[in-house]
Amino acid sequence: MARSDDCLTMTLAEAAAYTGIGRHQLEWLQESDKRFPSFKIGTKTLVDKQLLAEYVHQLARDRVGEVIMNPVVAQIVAGRK
Repeated sequence: MARSDDCLTMTLAEAAAYTGIGRHQLEWLQESDKRFPSFKIGTKTLVDKQLLAEYVHQLARDRVGEVIMNPVVAQIVAGRK
């Protein structure tokens, strides 16, 4: 069955194409950040499309320091210093 653009959820592979973030990085975020907007149906991981957009925007806000960084971003930044 073909997926349409108006679907509420997407797979991690589709989320990678949608956001431009690599699938492995999304898998890492999904496993390490409880706020990542995903859930499992059987063995399939689905991502809420609207919440993913909000999550990515929040990561960007955190990254530029508008709010306190979330633990995942803080760990990435600390590793670069």
